[in-house]
Amino acid sequence: MCGLPGSGKSFLGLMLADVLGFPFYDLDYLIVANEEKSIDEIFKTHGENYFREKEKEALNHFFDFHETNDYVLALGGGTPCFFDNLLRIKERGILIWLDTDEKKCAERIAQRTLGRPMFSKLNADEIEKKLKFLKTERLKFYSKADQIVNSEKKSLIDTVKEMLNYS
Repeated sequence: MCGLPGSGKSFLGLMLADVLGFPFYDLDYLIVANEEKSIDEIFKTHGENYFREKEKEALNHFFDFHETNDYVLALGGGTPCFFDNLLRIKERGILIWLDTDEKKCAERIAQRTLGRPMFSKLNADEIEKKLKFLKTERLKFYSKADQIVNSEKKSLIDTVKEMLNYS
């Protein structure tokens, strides 16, 4: 599952996994466990390039140890946009893009910037501008998803139902 930061990947991914009876994983949490540092600390200490390398390693390690596709994996917002990650992801299963309005994502992020190094020093308007920029940059990757789900004006249940109806 991919999408902008604040799009609901972790929350909706957990709901989807619960309905399917599959385990849920969040790539960011796997990176944190491997590095024994928060995402914020990784960015501050080593920078984004180092983080992206660790993200790729975590993704490859995850795929190496999960031979079947009976899980739900929430990706980081930029995961499909670096290295050959998108190719690997699409080889291994169905990629869902949670296409959520930047304003909605910004509202969610503004409530809790802790652990979001790209946004920690930004106000709500700046967060929204940053998200619009990221969406423009990442659209060419996100648009290659197998399923695009727009959660706007839908209940959480209806959003999960739409994800389940992929054929």
